[in-house]
Amino acid sequence: MRNEKFSSALYVLMTLAYSQNRKTNSNEIALGLKTNPVVVRRLMALLSEADLIISRKGRDGGVWLAQNPEKMTLADIYRAVEVPEMISKFQKPALKKCKVSCSMKKIVSQVSLSLEKDIIKSLTKTKLSDLLVKVDS
Repeated sequence: MRNEKFSSALYVLMTLAYSQNRKTNSNEIALGLKTNPVVVRRLMALLSEADLIISRKGRDGGVWLAQNPEKMTLADIYRAVEVPEMISKFQKPALKKCKVSCSMKKIVSQVSLSLEKDIIKSLTKTKLSDLLVKVDS
């Protein structure tokens, strides 16, 4: 199953950065994502918890970036939305008389951890502002 949390969170933040200080809300963002505003609000709750956005409810409410796009990395976004592991844990029970079977859980866990570290390292190199300049005006 494909997880779209990261790309959706990136869309939310790109939209907020692109619109700069214009008041934006979850309904507008949901239109662009072609999803329900409730889905966007759940995502925004995660982004708010991570101090990536500021959200105010009510008639004069809206959503804004909590920090400058030059300071926000893709790793910040990735961590905020709790993207599931790229490689799932080995769930099969070990066959005691098979050394490979008994080692699989540890091996797959190490591969997954290494991949996760590489992903974070790579995402740390890119700022939200780096992607913002790629938006066609």
